[in-house]
Amino acid sequence: MSLSPALLASRERQASRRKGLLRYNIDVIPLLWVQATLLLSLVPFLVELPLWGQVLLAIPVFFLRSSCPYLQHNQGHLPAFWRRWPNHVYDLQLALMTGYVTSLWELQHARGHHRHYLTPALDPASIIDPRTGKPMPRWRYCVVGNLTIIRDAIRIARQERALGRGNHLPKLVTHLVVATVLCGALAMVNPWAFFWFILVPDVIAGYTVWMVSYDHHLDVKSTSHYDGSHTILGRAFNRFTFNIGHHAAHHEKPTLHWSLLPRRTAHILHLLDPASVKGTLEPEVAHLVTSEKVASGGAPSALSGDAEPLAA
Repeated sequence: MSLSPALLASRERQASRRKGLLRYNIDVIPLLWVQATLLLSLVPFLVELPLWGQVLLAIPVFFLRSSCPYLQHNQGHLPAFWRRWPNHVYDLQLALMTGYVTSLWELQHARGHHRHYLTPALDPASIIDPRTGKPMPRWRYCVVGNLTIIRDAIRIARQERALGRGNHLPKLVTHLVVATVLCGALAMVNPWAFFWFILVPDVIAGYTVWMVSYDHHLDVKSTSHYDGSHTILGRAFNRFTFNIGHHAAHHEKPTLHWSLLPRRTAHILHLLDPASVKGTLEPEVAHLVTSEKVASGGAPSALSGDAEPLAA
């Protein structure tokens, strides 16, 4: 039996009072990351800097902004806060730091790509060119993805509404309007700073996140969750992207918290297509794989995913 939206909201409020503000305490890390990124990005709007000061400031700004799309991706799958209003505030902060609103991830990505990534004809983020049946060039995939994501999100929102799965259009439209107004205000205050510290990093972030997605889904068998995407291992990459490299585990359990994905990879590593696993096992994952083999007397068992968080 499905629960009504009012009952779900009531249960969410009750859970937030019992468990505090954050779903997972480790989300303090991405929250602080975004606050630091936002603060540094807004410095040129608050303080007049010489050209050399702006160049120096741009280095940490561009570095920090590179991780923000992955934080927003995680937010789109599992909101950091129990309550809605802090999630709305956080979503708008992320919008300024990525050029996307989180609703785009919730609709085009979570309800579109994740449901259909094994069926390219239905996947709004498929790398397959429908005209040729072959992977499109990487540059084209990145450009097309950025140009069509709003259109696809609106289409999916309408489909969800028609199927009785909720009306997501008001949130999408509201966040797009508010984010556009905020960007317009910043552009009026300081056009130069807006171009170099908001617009350019957002464009780069939007391009690179599609580029990473391309790598995750290029040349895979796509018969199941275990061979439908590449798992990219490596401590540096996964810390910087907040575990996006544990992609098969993410597709198997899309709402599993990002901090638990390495543990999930350890549980399902024996099920993955060896050709889809790239890089070297992080020491934490290798330890978990060994522990699982010892505990089970052989291959790791598939657990439920409700273990303690493992930091990225």
